Amino acid sequence: NKRKKIICVCLSIMMCISCGCVQKKVYSQNQRDYIVYNMESLPDDLLMLSSRSIRQQDLILALFEGLVSVDSEGNIIPALASEWTVSKDKLTYTFKIRENAAWSDGSKITAKDFVEFFARILREENNIYAKQLECIFGAKDYADKKIDFDGVAITNKSDEELEIRLNYPCSYFLDIISNPALSLKENFYNLRQWKKEYKKIKYSGPFIIDNIYENGEVSLKKNNKYWDKENVKASKIHIRSEKNAAFALASYKYNNIDILTNVPFREIENINQNEKIVKEFYREGISLNFNLDKNKIASNSNFRKAVKYAINKEEILEELNTVLEKASFYIPSNTKGMNRTEDELDIKKSANDIKDMLYNSEYEGENISLVYCNNNDVNKKIADHIVKSLKDVGIKITAKGYSHQELKEITYNGDYDMFLTNYMGDYDSPYAFLERWIS
Repeated sequence: NKRKKIICVCLSIMMCISCGCVQKKVYSQNQRDYIVYNMESLPDDLLMLSSRSIRQQDLILALFEGLVSVDSEGNIIPALASEWTVSKDKLTYTFKIRENAAWSDGSKITAKDFVEFFARILREENNIYAKQLECIFGAKDYADKKIDFDGVAITNKSDEELEIRLNYPCSYFLDIISNPALSLKENFYNLRQWKKEYKKIKYSGPFIIDNIYENGEVSLKKNNKYWDKENVKASKIHIRSEKNAAFALASYKYNNIDILTNVPFREIENINQNEKIVKEFYREGISLNFNLDKNKIASNSNFRKAVKYAINKEEILEELNTVLEKASFYIPSNTKGMNRTEDELDIKKSANDIKDMLYNSEYEGENISLVYCNNNDVNKKIADHIVKSLKDVGIKITAKGYSHQELKEITYNGDYDMFLTNYMGDYDSPYAFLERWIS
């Protein structure tokens, strides 16, 4: 899928490009007849309703499929629905379920399966995608437990026909339901306990889990009941979850891993020229967030402006140019519906302007705390550059990295001034980004 990655300060500073993955052009057929893919970390569950991890979504894409999918060019294509029609008022979508669509146990996939699936996920706690489905008539009231699912406009007209009616025309509705998190699943208990119950799971995608080994590695094999099995080239995929990027790279160099994601940026230029490096745009970004508590200096707009203009974007790009690219818009330029050409973000202020902003902010030299996730070296480098830039204009600042869980507690308690964090657009539309910001 085409996805974008943005670095944000007071919305956005520069565009990020993920290293994507590195793949060996050739691996030894004498050693094994399957590909080994390092996913860094495996999902806690196979529902994936509370996570936006792109790499973990790769596993969901392999095991499950939804009504529609997205091709390598970012176009919506048929999946378990072979076709669909849209009413003249653009409110009603009618999907035709494939005649040969089947679960991995051979049972037929029907429109009723999708009705039951949506009924479950709309009331799942911590479902970060539920808000996107509020465009469906009755979905919000049902999620809020104000009505029964009979009041939601998702109905199976027959085994092969699913109808979904919206509250208003939504041009990106198909993009929303193409999200891997909305791929067809059932028996949520098994999905939550997937590492123990994987043999009991019914899969709707091209692969099934064949085995999970004591070391945590996962083996997938082709789903012979999948409707498009003839076009699934691999018969087996082995998944590792080595979190340490240096260890993963060493395993790659010794042919123990064939596909490696998120290569340390300093190592990209050292990759053998015979290897295939794939770079992809992601709908993921890193934003600099401010604590707007009235007792915090970051709640002052002049202080935030001073921070925005003080950060030296050129220095960040110079060091991280293999993984970052400058952005010109608050919304990625290649998002559907974007046709703007002017640069909205390349605005610079003089040192005197920044000094005046700080003076008007009533900043009195107190230490500013910047926290960030220490799960990769790019975040640390960006944080280091922010610290240097702000110290150059007279702002005292310290930066410290934490784990995901530690950051949740810190941000919940408000124990920070600025927070460098990842975010992403869940579908290919400007609204995927705009709905995240409050002004």
